[in-house]
Amino acid sequence: MVAINPHRTRLIKLSPQEQRAILTYCPYIESSISYQIANSIDGTIRLPDYEANKLRAIIDEQISRLDNEG
Repeated sequence: MVAINPHRTRLIKLSPQEQRAILTYCPYIESSISYQIANSIDGTIRLPDYEANKLRAIIDEQISRLDNEG
């Protein structure tokens, strides 16, 4: 039997520069994620697994896009 925990969360620690960069250069982040990033005082956010994966995919896509422009 496989037990899947849909409530598994990831703790993510961002520097102030990373927070600003994500909010500035990743406009397609869902509002629930951007709200946590914008309102985190110490840069720590807690996201469900699926939202953490979405955030990573969006960041990877934006980095790739910026690399191709430069």
